[in-house]
Amino acid sequence: MGEETVLLDLASGIYFGLDPVGSRIWSLIESPRPISEIRDELLKEYEVDETTCENEVLRFLNQAAERGLIDFSAKQ
Repeated sequence: MGEETVLLDLASGIYFGLDPVGSRIWSLIESPRPISEIRDELLKEYEVDETTCENEVLRFLNQAAERGLIDFSAKQ
């Protein structure tokens, strides 16, 4: 689907579409890593300030966890 990633929650049958940035975050969390590492990688790839980037990464991760798509832990 181009640069969009589509996820299926098997429990609910609901599909979730991720834009290119969401898709990139999804690929970065394939293996556990600190949020700061995700942020730093995105800062290299996109024109965004550090605070905004970190806030958006946290928002993405929290929403994914609320929907049961990931098991998000604050451990770093």
